[in-house]
Amino acid sequence: MQKLIVNILEGLAILLGPIFGAKISIAYGETAQLELYLTFLLSFLCWIATDRLCFIYLSTGQSSEGVGKKKDKTKKAPLSRSNFGIITSLIISAFFSLGILHLLQTKSEQFFFHLVLLALSLHSISSIANQRGLFWIWLITRGCYNSLVGALGFMVVTQQFYWQPFVISIGYSLMIGALHLSHFNFLGKISSTKHLVTIYSGLLFLGPVVISSLAVFRELPKNYIFILVVLFLAQRFPAIFKELLKLFSSKGAAPTDRRDKFVSANAGIIAALLLIVALLTTFS
Repeated sequence: MQKLIVNILEGLAILLGPIFGAKISIAYGETAQLELYLTFLLSFLCWIATDRLCFIYLSTGQSSEGVGKKKDKTKKAPLSRSNFGIITSLIISAFFSLGILHLLQTKSEQFFFHLVLLALSLHSISSIANQRGLFWIWLITRGCYNSLVGALGFMVVTQQFYWQPFVISIGYSLMIGALHLSHFNFLGKISSTKHLVTIYSGLLFLGPVVISSLAVFRELPKNYIFILVVLFLAQRFPAIFKELLKLFSSKGAAPTDRRDKFVSANAGIIAALLLIVALLTTFS
C-alpha cells in the first residue's frame, strides 16, 4: 500500500501542468491539443510498462537459471507458461510503445520530442541503477526524471517553453526524493549514512521553498506563498527521520510500523501541498 501511494504521488508529476492551472483548450471540432496530451501520457505509460516487464523477465530468468544450475548444468529448463506470458507481454508492450512514440513525434515539435526521449532514458537509467543497488545514481536520475517530466507536463498543455515550470517541477521532485528516503530502502546499498538527515531535511524543506519562490518574485500569484504552510506541518520530520535511521542502522531493530506511518506522513505533506495548489488555482 505504501509503495502504491508513493508511485501515485510520483506519477502526479506529469500532471503538474493542469494542477497549477494550465488548461487544454478544446474548441469545437479542434481536438489536436487533446490528442497530443493523451499521446504524451500514453507514451510514458507504455514505456514504464515495458520497462517494468523487462525487469520482471530478467529477474525471473535469473531465478530460473539459478534453479537449473542446481538440477543439471547440461540441460536447459523448458520455457514455462509464466515466462512465455511475460515475453509475449513484453514484445506487445515494446511495439505499442514504439508506435506511440512515433505518433508523438509526428504530432509534436522536434525539441519537445527530444526532451521526451531524454526523460524516458532517465527513467530507464534509474530503473537499472535501482536493480543494481546503486542508490545515489538512482536517486539523482529519478529526481532529474521527475523534474523533466513535470516541466513537459506544462509544455504539452501550453504549447510554449517557459522556465517557471522547471522550477515548479524541481521543487516537487525534491519532495518526492524525501519521500523515497523515508522508506529507508537505501540501507545496505550505501556505505555511509553520515549526512542522510541533512540530505533528507534539505529535500523536504527546499521543495516548497523553491516553488513558493516564484510567488516571491511575482512569477506566480502572491497567494501561492501559502504553500509554505506545509513546512510547519513537517517541522518534526527530520528528528523522526534521525531516530528511525538509528533504529534501522542498529542490528535487529526493524520498526516497520513506525516507518510506514512516517512514509504516510511524508506522503500526506506532498498531498497537502497539491491540495493547497489546487485550491489556490481554483479560487484565484
